[in-house]
Amino acid sequence: MSSARNAGNGGFAEIVGLHADRERLNSALEHMRAVMAEVAADGRTVYVSPSISSVLGYSPEDLIDQQGWIDVHPDDRHALMSRAEQLAQSGQPVEGTFRAQHKSGHYLWIKATSNLRMMPTGPCHTVTFARDVTEEVRASQKDRDLLRESEERCRVISEATREIICEFDDEGRLTYVSPAITEVIDFEPENLIGTTPFFLLHPDDVERIAEIFLKCVETGTPVRTEPYRVRTRGGGYKWLDGEGITYRRADGEMRCVFVSRDITDRVEAEASKRALEERMQEAQRLEGLGVLAGGIAHDFNNLLTPILGDASLVLMDLSQDSPARDRLQKIQTAARRAASLTHQMLAYAGPGRHHVEPLDLSDLVKEMAQLLESSVGRRARLETRLQPALPAIEGDSAQLSQVVMNLITNAAEAIGDAAGTISIRTGSFGIGRNTDQRHWLGDDLPVGLCVYFEVEDDGCGMDPQTRARIFDPFFTTKLSGRGLGLAAAMGIVKSHGGSIDIQSEPNRGTRFRVIFPASARIEVEPAAPLAATDSWHAEGTVLVVDDDEGVRDLARETLERAGLRLICAANTHQAVELLRRHSDELRLIILDRTMPTRLGSEAFDILRSISPNTPILLISGYSMEPDAQRFIAKGMTGFLQKPFLPETLLAQARTLLNGISHPDEKT
Repeated sequence: MSSARNAGNGGFAEIVGLHADRERLNSALEHMRAVMAEVAADGRTVYVSPSISSVLGYSPEDLIDQQGWIDVHPDDRHALMSRAEQLAQSGQPVEGTFRAQHKSGHYLWIKATSNLRMMPTGPCHTVTFARDVTEEVRASQKDRDLLRESEERCRVISEATREIICEFDDEGRLTYVSPAITEVIDFEPENLIGTTPFFLLHPDDVERIAEIFLKCVETGTPVRTEPYRVRTRGGGYKWLDGEGITYRRADGEMRCVFVSRDITDRVEAEASKRALEERMQEAQRLEGLGVLAGGIAHDFNNLLTPILGDASLVLMDLSQDSPARDRLQKIQTAARRAASLTHQMLAYAGPGRHHVEPLDLSDLVKEMAQLLESSVGRRARLETRLQPALPAIEGDSAQLSQVVMNLITNAAEAIGDAAGTISIRTGSFGIGRNTDQRHWLGDDLPVGLCVYFEVEDDGCGMDPQTRARIFDPFFTTKLSGRGLGLAAAMGIVKSHGGSIDIQSEPNRGTRFRVIFPASARIEVEPAAPLAATDSWHAEGTVLVVDDDEGVRDLARETLERAGLRLICAANTHQAVELLRRHSDELRLIILDRTMPTRLGSEAFDILRSISPNTPILLISGYSMEPDAQRFIAKGMTGFLQKPFLPETLLAQARTLLNGISHPDEKT
């Protein structure tokens, strides 16, 4: 035993090339918690360093001449035997980590390096340097456990969040996609791994997102994407935005991670809000223009009333062969044209005075198309597709005919001298509570059945700037014209509770669709017109209250010709004084609805309170329609819109003085 140990000790010194004493070597091994061992070819242990005691709890004497110097964990024996065979075959050092059993029974992790030692008298011995690495392995295992926990935590977060997490390599290929991608765009993550997903981007967003990605990769700085669109499996698009950042993996490869979120609902809500704001601004602008147009029309009507009336009175006095008759008739004609212009302005301003009756829109459109075919047909071909037995609407046929005529005429103008087609269609559809009305001009239509007619041309079309102004009064793209056609059409449609939908693009034509709520009534009986009689005469006093001197003078001369006595007031204060003095003899009050010092309703209330039984004929340059029922309830007995002819005023006065009240009389 002693000779073997001495031989072993001598061999050990030769292999390691150490010439220091054993004490020094053993001290170093103790400090390293390492063991040196030498095993003969037959498996006998011929040397174990004393440090075995501090590492595995054995003494060297426990192991000398034993088969093997260490007990290996059963799970590691196969690998250890494989390394021993590799050493024997190659003669090159081998290394491995395995579990060795401590004398007390527990296991330690040992990292060992083995080599062959050539023996002068026999087969090679195996020399092993083994070190206790238990703490290192445990620390490494802890790190691996922490890493697994971190990876698991990231996996759970990635799968639980609705945000889309994408990892790219430096060439833009996807290396990871979170499961949220399926919920958002209906693509499975595994089908996208390895692809460059720019093919999913909206064409208008590809260049912008590619630049952001390159900036992220090249600079390594965090980036943020503005909203962009990604195609879904179904062919639609979803809006996303997010942030990107780069990092370098343990193997040195660059990765870029983008975290994106679905903001489609937010984008659509903001778009709806903007559309609503634009509609409100458009409505406010049109309302302001309507007030302006109504005010201008009112003042014009005040001016036209004496012009038209005095011309009529002069014509009554002239002989049939007077050379002045022709000139006066020209004055009348010009005044009537001016009155027609103011009526269009009032139609634009809003609700007007209608002769309402049930109408079949298909019949009305057919009649107007036939009427205009000869004039329009020289420029364009008219095509009609009218729905039979269309549900009725409530409307004024004369005003709606004007709308149809304006739209057809405008379509012909848009086609110009080139050959083209004007398509005219009617139909009906239902409106639900969630029906989108964002593109309709006018008030929102009520839920229920609606009727429409549309005029479509294949002419020059309109750009957005032109579309935004086509309903402005006096705006026109024609070389000549007043620019009131579409403005008046809008006013008429609004006054009928309808809306207009417009689709137009430059060089692709225009389509106007005019929509009305279907009628719930069966019939409407219009009031019969009253005829004026030049030979009618009466007695009594009439009070005329109007701030316009020309109107007062016309009323005075017209009614005095019929034998009536006229007293006139320019304001409410004068009217009250005259009414108190002449209340017993007063038979009729003619009151301007718009007074300078008091609202028309206030003046009406004052005069009615003083003389509750005297008929009141209300006159105005505005339409009466919005306030008709309110004034009728207060005791209004008639209404006359300016400008009016003397014979019309006489007819109204005769009706009221004879005790017949027709508040809805047409002028």
